[in-house]
Amino acid sequence: MTRADALTSLVSSAGLGLLRVRHGLIVEANETASALLGMVPQALVGMALHDAPLSAGTVFTDLCELHDRVLAAGAPATVVAGQGRWQRADGSACTLRLWGALAVQDASTAPQVLLCLAPPPEDPQAQQAALLGARAQVSLQRMLEIAPMAMALFEWPSGRLQQMNHLAEDFLGAAMDTLLGRTPEQWIAALPAAEPGASLMANLELAAEFPTGVRREVVRAAADGSHSRVWDMRLVSASAHEDSAQGQILLVATEVTDLRAAEQERFDAAIAQRGMLVQEVHHRIKNNLQGVAGLLQQASARFPEVAPILSDAVGQLQAIAQVYGLQVGSSGPVVLSGLLKAVATAVQKTFHHPIEVQIEGAEPERWRLPEAEAIPVALTANELLTNAIKHGAKDPVTCRLRAAAADVTLEIVSRGVLREGFDLASVPFGASGLGLVRALLPRRAAEFTLTQDGAEVVARVLLRPPAVRKDG
Repeated sequence: MTRADALTSLVSSAGLGLLRVRHGLIVEANETASALLGMVPQALVGMALHDAPLSAGTVFTDLCELHDRVLAAGAPATVVAGQGRWQRADGSACTLRLWGALAVQDASTAPQVLLCLAPPPEDPQAQQAALLGARAQVSLQRMLEIAPMAMALFEWPSGRLQQMNHLAEDFLGAAMDTLLGRTPEQWIAALPAAEPGASLMANLELAAEFPTGVRREVVRAAADGSHSRVWDMRLVSASAHEDSAQGQILLVATEVTDLRAAEQERFDAAIAQRGMLVQEVHHRIKNNLQGVAGLLQQASARFPEVAPILSDAVGQLQAIAQVYGLQVGSSGPVVLSGLLKAVATAVQKTFHHPIEVQIEGAEPERWRLPEAEAIPVALTANELLTNAIKHGAKDPVTCRLRAAAADVTLEIVSRGVLREGFDLASVPFGASGLGLVRALLPRRAAEFTLTQDGAEVVARVLLRPPAVRKDG
């Protein structure tokens, strides 16, 4: 055993704190030294002695001075004594006794300085309490280090960061040595990449006020800016007494980026599945309606006396079927121009009468019908086209959609003559085809007129939002 090893063993057995220093770096620290300094051995080993933590009082400054005096003496047998002020975990301070000695293993080995620390002997109870408190802090730090989530402990009401683990560095966006001993508000100017100090301080205040604590989901950009990371952050007050103004607040944060991504994938898959089911339902409804329309057409052929009535029902069923047909393979509101083309095609096939569809105006495809208005407008177009064919001449019927900036207009134009004294307002709701149109259209968002224009009859329906809407 070398002289240095023997001295290390002696000091450790005496229950003193020991730091072994080579080239100004701490290469060994026992548990007592860790407890007295309030830092875990892993944090001490490898640290430059002159890098004094903000929360240890002046003891590191005194240790540096002691170290330099030992090296200046240059003799292995020299023992230099001193003292330093140590900051306890509860904020109080005490005086530590310090010793330093030079130990050289052989001529090829760099000189080592052994620094010893001990509490003052004049107050055994205070010494024991301080040592126990320091060891408790070290134990807490060890628990923080092995915890699988980011953890940090804040003093309250100052907000000063007392302890944290390395995962908290990732969450807070800065290194441990730059955060310890500072308040979140002090991070704003010094650490622009760290957690925004003002928001964290506000959450600390809420956690101190509410016994159940505060829970937030925090989204951060990755260090390389390639993607966002999601954290589930919780803040819980750890005051010694419920009514105490002094205490601590514990921050616990777990990265849930992958969890949230998986949840989003499941949600997207559920939405996609729902869309497929809705489209399948629309497809089946369309087929069923067309099947019923076909049965009615067969019935009208067998019973000519009821053919006119059944013909109207067939047209209405076909119009509704067109709405569901347009919703197969698409989602959202129905495009108005597409619906008019589909209804006009169905009416043309039913009556074998030519219908010319004209789409005019700027970007007419942007006008869409909400779900609640799609069937009423389809029935309206079907009824007006059917009336134009039944009561007009054999000339082609024009179905025109004119899109304006704030509304759209549907016009059904056919050659014919209105009866003398015709008044649309006198047509009762639902009693006839025109009455059905009046009953179907929304009163506050639509206007319906039927007028004579020379040799032509013009049925005009003006639609405004919210009966229609302009997307994009």
